Amino acid sequence: MKKLLVLLMIAFVSGAVISIALADSWRFAVTDDSRAVASDNNSEGVAANTLGILVKDIKNQSVDFVIFPGDMVTGETNNTSRLNEMMDSWNAIVKPPYDDGIPIYTVRGNHEYNPLAKGAKNPADPSNGAYLRHFTLPLIATSIDGGFTYTFTHKNARFFGFDQYINRQSSFNNTLYTPHSNKGQMMNSWVTAQINNSTSSLNFAFAHEPLFPSKSHPDDMANDPESRDALVEALSNHHGAYFCGHDHMYLRGTISNGRGQIVPELVIGTAGGGNYNYAPFNVTGYTGPNTFTVDKNYGNSSRPIFGYLLITVYDNNTWIGEFRGFQYDTFSAGKPLNSGPIEIMDSFKR
Repeated sequence: MKKLLVLLMIAFVSGAVISIALADSWRFAVTDDSRAVASDNNSEGVAANTLGILVKDIKNQSVDFVIFPGDMVTGETNNTSRLNEMMDSWNAIVKPPYDDGIPIYTVRGNHEYNPLAKGAKNPADPSNGAYLRHFTLPLIATSIDGGFTYTFTHKNARFFGFDQYINRQSSFNNTLYTPHSNKGQMMNSWVTAQINNSTSSLNFAFAHEPLFPSKSHPDDMANDPESRDALVEALSNHHGAYFCGHDHMYLRGTISNGRGQIVPELVIGTAGGGNYNYAPFNVTGYTGPNTFTVDKNYGNSSRPIFGYLLITVYDNNTWIGEFRGFQYDTFSAGKPLNSGPIEIMDSFKR
């Protein structure tokens, strides 16, 4: 357990020494979307240079674990050998934290899930089998579907990772946003039940796709509004927050449930796959109870920003977030990747 420095206040009151200790704390890191792009490609489907820089810095932050919600590799192939090679490559790059006993909790992104493979729910599907072989859950986690969707408790917080693809039917449509669209296909109701029954003081959920759409990624949890709103309601009642990627940028947003309760959403799709430029997307036909506000955004398609979110949790059930990011001097195919220093680009407290 990581501890803050203990501050001692010494006073000579009747010969007594008075000491005041600050709260204990612990840390975890979150990042996402390390699939290869033309500017950073190790030929194995991974943005190896960027991911390696982030892994090194994360390892130096004394984190208890890392959360990585999908798009580790380029994927999207029925070639099992090729998919295994990509996932092997990703695991080799993140080996230093593993070697230090730092678990990495993943869920699938759309690039680990192959939408071209019919019957993707079938465990025999190559995208499913390869994923489970490479990203085995630690024993402390409880899963309802063999390792895709799960929960675990760490100190004063509980975590809920869920797969947004395993329940999709052939009728799934990622351009629908009206009530009852794709009902229940993006999140098993088991997740909200687990959050609602949680006795932990803090509750963090994570999956690949965001809660609200943007122009760069209109496909998101709004395609299954009942599941999305149930998740927001559960998190708002249990001191919760949501981590995701899919949009290649850093975005800190706030969801309000209309009753004064808010849920932070952190999009950290900044592990190597380039950047998108954020712009809102107005969803036609959906008028749900939730509102979304963007509080901070870093995204630059021509000179992208890469990084990860470092979360420090205190035993008084508060937490702070720091986005630690950097840029390359150039980021175009065929040019050398010279990275600048990692800096704290955003910080906030909850």
